[in-house]
Amino acid sequence: MDGTVPLALRVTQEQDAALSATIAGFTAAFNAVCRVGWDANEKNGVRLHHLTYRETEGESPNLVSDLLL
Repeated sequence: MDGTVPLALRVTQEQDAALSATIAGFTAAFNAVCRVGWDANEKNGVRLHHLTYRETEGESPNLVSDLLL
């Protein structure tokens, strides 16, 4: 059985800033891909990835490729 375990992270201010920036970048990338999917009426994840990856990568250069959709 899989489950979620909540835990508190004790991070420095720099780590907090880095995590916050990553979350903000991922959210922006996700919203941009969703917008393209909605506008193009594209529901296929592979085709949506091909439509958006390069542009999303250019707009979010600090995100690792795993976080780009």
